[in-house]
Amino acid sequence: IVCVSFTDEVEVTFGQGVSVDLGVDRALCVGEEFELNIDINDATLRWQDGSNNNTFTITEAGVYWLEAVSDCETVRDSIIVTFVEAPSIDLGEDRQLCEGDIIELQISEEYAVRWQDGSTQSTFTISQAGTYSVELANQCGRAGDAITVNYTPDFELDLGEDQRICEGENLMLESGLE
Repeated sequence: IVCVSFTDEVEVTFGQGVSVDLGVDRALCVGEEFELNIDINDATLRWQDGSNNNTFTITEAGVYWLEAVSDCETVRDSIIVTFVEAPSIDLGEDRQLCEGDIIELQISEEYAVRWQDGSTQSTFTISQAGTYSVELANQCGRAGDAITVNYTPDFELDLGEDQRICEGENLMLESGLE
């Protein structure tokens, strides 16, 4: 009887799970770029556009996702990116109004607003002469504008008593205004 003995070794390793975290949704200023940089080993990466680099540069609004496939699992995370315009404002031309007229200026509520008097409402009512200014702000910048409003005072016109004239005669009327 011949006895033969065999031995062998097997090494067992457990794969570690992967995690993907693209961070919180972002609002960027128009013209900005945002680079996602992922450091994941032992996984195959795939972005929403099919690329598989460790970095992805965002230049326009949208939903972006990354999928990481390892031996043990597939995980995915996504991020929503929006773009915000810097504020701009034009209150229009200076105005000449009649006594008693009012103007209501309306500003978009998407901006932080500060009027010349320190008020922060999106609406400002003008009922007397003066220069009125506003400054708008958001995460992407500031903008301001001003408008001057003048009022023409009411006046009374008196052409005097009623007159009777004959044909061919002239009558000079004076308004009393200069």
